[in-house]
Amino acid sequence: MSDVFLLSTREEYKKYLKQVRDNNSKVREAYAYLIDDDTNIDRVMHDEKLSQQEFVEVIASCRQTSYNKAAGGGNTAAENETDRLYTKNAWKFVEEFLQNADDCNYSSEPQIDITIDEKDGRHPSIEFCYNEDGFSREDIWAITAFSESTKVNDTVEKQKEEGVFYKEKTGRKGKGFKAVFSLDAENVIVHIRSNGFSFKLDNKIGRILPIWENDPERMDKKTHVIVELVSPQFSIKEIYPEFRRLFCIDDREGMFAHSPFLFMHRLKNIHVVRIHENGEDEFITGY
Repeated sequence: MSDVFLLSTREEYKKYLKQVRDNNSKVREAYAYLIDDDTNIDRVMHDEKLSQQEFVEVIASCRQTSYNKAAGGGNTAAENETDRLYTKNAWKFVEEFLQNADDCNYSSEPQIDITIDEKDGRHPSIEFCYNEDGFSREDIWAITAFSESTKVNDTVEKQKEEGVFYKEKTGRKGKGFKAVFSLDAENVIVHIRSNGFSFKLDNKIGRILPIWENDPERMDKKTHVIVELVSPQFSIKEIYPEFRRLFCIDDREGMFAHSPFLFMHRLKNIHVVRIHENGEDEFITGY
């Protein structure tokens, strides 16, 4: 994974975004619409002249303003509130990620693979890969906010199952999704690849400030969400057992009371792989 540019602070990113607006009239005009009135988002979302990268940089330009102390620092306050809610159980983010995957539209049987890579002890990662149709611009707008719901409405567009239960959405891309940033690490970075979008959310820069990345290896027809943990303050060997606990692998009776599958509509099977220096471990679970 490589960044379009290298940065280490929010101020550096703000300067980069200003340069983008100064040099790109499409980004500048779309940004002006949203700063004037964020209800203009529909107009920006349907502007086919904006590329995926330009759309991400328009959103980032808008989101960064609420980090300014002069504007009340609303985003910083929301981050602190998220930590207050989830620090004691930051692994709640796994359920949130799965619920968001469950809400997606699928043209074929839903499949999800979770890969826990322990080989780089300083930067272990957890990757969620699933075969949904891909993130829309509405999804990007929602995931880069603290209070937006998952998508524009609360129903799934493509539904093969019968009944209202399967039509409803369960996940949110608001505060629950941001629980991942409460994991105890020097930094937490979430990389997202889907439907031509390729960006990251860096906890040190801002949890709702999308930063474009180039990652051709993952620009396929699937959605990839990769959680990168920079210098975690816990043993990386705890991650795989945490997933076994979450899916009640060693407590089959507990599955009927605690399994994440109880809150999902479409996902029926999940494959979890742990990659480490001595090989691989895995389990496949379903409900």
